[in-house]
Amino acid sequence: MTNGIYPADLAVYLVLLPIVIYVFYCHRYLSSLPWYYMTIFCLARIVGGGMGVKNPASEPAGIIQSVAITPLVLGLDGLTHEARSFRFPGYHKKLGMGMIVGTSVAMIAAIAMSITGALHVYSGETEATWVDLWKAGSAITVAVWGVQGIWLFYTFISRAGKTTGPNIRYTNLMLGCGFVAFIFIGVRVIYTLIAVVTEDKKLSPIEGTIAVRIVLMFLPEAISTIAIVTSGYLTRHMQEEEKDIAMQ
Repeated sequence: MTNGIYPADLAVYLVLLPIVIYVFYCHRYLSSLPWYYMTIFCLARIVGGGMGVKNPASEPAGIIQSVAITPLVLGLDGLTHEARSFRFPGYHKKLGMGMIVGTSVAMIAAIAMSITGALHVYSGETEATWVDLWKAGSAITVAVWGVQGIWLFYTFISRAGKTTGPNIRYTNLMLGCGFVAFIFIGVRVIYTLIAVVTEDKKLSPIEGTIAVRIVLMFLPEAISTIAIVTSGYLTRHMQEEEKDIAMQ
């Protein structure tokens, strides 16, 4: 079994990780949540890529690459939370925290089910129980992704906070990048669900064709990550700018 996207994963996320850490540092007083998850996602891709480059037949590397999408989805959730916190200070905090907790619990359950199912399936245990467990985990991930889209849109159209100043400009930028990430994360998670449900080896996240894995796995993940990181980099000074205006 050869997986040609391991070197690409390793190269891309080795470049992105220092940028994510820098953005994490810049946003540490605003909201570290999205950047914490993005750091984990980059590290997971680097570890998986490194293992895959060393041994293309590595089962752990294949599973990391195929199911470890959770930090990226949680990173998008964190980005929406950060935008809401800066856009609507003090508004519906319980709703925002409830969304974070609900998303986190659902995604933890999803990745636990997906990893458990995938481990047994790729160990040669093809009982329906393990396949169904992987399917259920993938379905939960798609459901959470859909809810994130609604949450993003609701945050964008809400008019509960300020409508002028740097906060609206910066949060519009964050939400715009969030929508880009949402679209490409959708490609990735829906592809995984279809691949697992159909059990088509040509679509397999681990054994599928290189073209399928590049177009439906590597590129959507990379574009989503770049979109989220770009939003963080471009808004790294928004708190300072807001303070400067408030002091004038």
